[in-house]
Amino acid sequence: MKLNNFVWLCAVAFAFSLWSCSSETVSPKADQGNQAPALQADGAAHPDVAPVCSDRVSYDLIDETGSEFVTYCPFGCTGSEPRWGDVEILNSDSAIYFNYTLAFGWYVESATTFIGDETTITSVNGIPSVDPTWVTSTVDPIVNLHQERVDFAGLPQCFDFSAKISVVQLDFFTGVKEASRSTLWIKNSDWNNPQRADLNTTSPFIGSWCIAACGPTITSVAGGDCEVCDAAVSVNFLNCASVDISSCKDLSNVVLVYTDCEWEKFDGLSSTSGTFSGTGTNAGKDISHVYVKSGCYKSGEGPGFGRRFDGPCVNNSCAPISNGNGGGKNK
Repeated sequence: MKLNNFVWLCAVAFAFSLWSCSSETVSPKADQGNQAPALQADGAAHPDVAPVCSDRVSYDLIDETGSEFVTYCPFGCTGSEPRWGDVEILNSDSAIYFNYTLAFGWYVESATTFIGDETTITSVNGIPSVDPTWVTSTVDPIVNLHQERVDFAGLPQCFDFSAKISVVQLDFFTGVKEASRSTLWIKNSDWNNPQRADLNTTSPFIGSWCIAACGPTITSVAGGDCEVCDAAVSVNFLNCASVDISSCKDLSNVVLVYTDCEWEKFDGLSSTSGTFSGTGTNAGKDISHVYVKSGCYKSGEGPGFGRRFDGPCVNNSCAPISNGNGGGKNK
């Protein structure tokens, strides 16, 4: 009977040990100052990135021997161990993100990240040396899936990166298995690749990244109808910097009203479409709204002004240029 009880207790302990190694999701952690990586959200493995401007590039995680496969095997490695995991790197319009995914039963406890010029990194036997220019992020509680975020502020368009990650396994009775603690790095998959010389670096533990620019946010508005002398007009505001305009009839004039309430008129037009932005002293100004004269519709808000279309940066405090001419369709 005592033997059976002992076996039963061992089985229960083993079941709890397996349960303790299930995957977890990231938990929130406060920023650690300028340029410091930080978790972005609670309750999601890899919090959503919006907008995503770059490709989602995946890199293997490797240990300091260069192995992609788990080398901590308390009972001996069989050659069928899982890969350590990988990291997906991508950028938004303001930051670069590192989305870590570890092998089942492994957890990130800290990440030390470098962003900059690889010429400032010293290496010993190819392994980068961590110095005060690297930023360390402690993960508490430890997690199987982890996201780091680094702002672009002050970074050049193209730069180098490296990350040293400390990972551990858990034990139901003692918590972290101290003997399991392992150091992983992001593997530069293009290292010494003659076809990708632009991404080669001095070490397989150092990668390169160029920030992918986000395209403009497009705000689309339309009005009018292509009947009798009226015209159907479509206006796309590209952020607030310029507008693409198309009509079913030739454009007569386009008026840009800027957020400072100054305005600029483009007339003598003869095509059904065009792209417009500030010129001269108005170059670079944000556009509040536009008037498009195509067909017979007149807004009455300025001399010969057509139908009005408001953009995402509209300033409604700008007064009409003129109250003359009347409004509506002249049919």
